[in-house]
Amino acid sequence: MQGEGARRLQRVYPCTPDHLFEMQALNRTLDPDMMIVEARGCSKAAATGKLHDKPYVLVFYMPDGKIAVERGYFNPMVTQQTFEDD
Repeated sequence: MQGEGARRLQRVYPCTPDHLFEMQALNRTLDPDMMIVEARGCSKAAATGKLHDKPYVLVFYMPDGKIAVERGYFNPMVTQQTFEDD
């Protein structure tokens, strides 16, 4: 079932040529309807030319195999630094 969960999440977060969103770890919890994903997003900001490389922790609650709740945790300072002028 964990493999199917990974495939479903990849359909929700597809990679595009200009933005890479890579799932690095898929973690089970004691709650069979909850999954914790460690991921990394990477792209180049067109406005500044800077690399936007940010780790994420995503928590999904999926009763009946469908995403009901998603919570994302990340450092917003990475985005600020990417889009700031030097």
